[in-house]
Amino acid sequence: MAILDLAALGQDGVATRQQVLSAGVTVSQLRRRLASGEWQHAYRGVYVLFSGPIPPRSLVWAAILAAGAGAAAGPRTSLWLAGAYDRPPSPLDVVVPSNRNPLGVDRIVIIRRRDLVAAIQPGTRPPRLRVEAAALDLCRRLDRSDAAVDVITRVVQRRLTTAARLRGELDARRTYPRRRLLIGVLTDVEHGVRSVLEYEWLNTVERAHGLPPSTLNRPDDQCGQREYRDAEFKEYALVVELDGREWHGGDQVVRDRQRDNRVTVSGRRTLRYGWHEIANDPCGVAAEVAAVLNAQGWTGRPRPCGPRCSIGSGSA
Repeated sequence: MAILDLAALGQDGVATRQQVLSAGVTVSQLRRRLASGEWQHAYRGVYVLFSGPIPPRSLVWAAILAAGAGAAAGPRTSLWLAGAYDRPPSPLDVVVPSNRNPLGVDRIVIIRRRDLVAAIQPGTRPPRLRVEAAALDLCRRLDRSDAAVDVITRVVQRRLTTAARLRGELDARRTYPRRRLLIGVLTDVEHGVRSVLEYEWLNTVERAHGLPPSTLNRPDDQCGQREYRDAEFKEYALVVELDGREWHGGDQVVRDRQRDNRVTVSGRRTLRYGWHEIANDPCGVAAEVAAVLNAQGWTGRPRPCGPRCSIGSGSA
């Protein structure tokens, strides 16, 4: 009966000492099961009630229970539980009310937060932050702006929330260190940006060099199945594909793309770029795209993005 009571807790096989004893397990029985390896010691006063490898969700429950009353999964862990990431963070993070400071909890990042109850997604087990709260909480803790952009684009691209909901969450926070950046990102997301690479393309290549506006992630059914074109200049019959994956042997991949792009510059109408080109030579990318656009009828000229831009004021 005690085992059934413990299973009914719905905590992925994890329980506190108090829960175990309340279910009728005696102290001697608890010690015996731990000593035999039938149960496992996760944290002080928190046990995994089975042997063998511990699944990630059980580890999350153990961390939350170890952090004590009112705790929930932290920003990174919450986003993993919601499906924003394919793997759980290491170490796990847990958020607790601001008036608590759990001690002696190793292997967990403890984050104290005000208004925690309002930030928790109702009915979630294990308890976790709402996607919007988790995303903005995580962005605030990141050192790099591009990592914050990745968080925002990721949760929208995976259909976990919307730009409007994230904007509402941001508006509700009086002070926020990256407000201007995130407002810009959310505006771009509303116009089709779905990844950090697309964000970099839009801001460091297209806008910075005065290229005509492209349409991002336009659905295309012409090939018999729906595909999405990363950036399309429809008026000029040019598609730019952005490849965010740099595989092993990436130098060869880059050379292949450069070769293909040279062919396109000669008259055909698809260009493909990855992180290597966008991050290291956005001016060169803009010049290349502009050359194809001019060949396709664009009468404009790219402009230099700054004093060191490789595009001269009289470039084609």
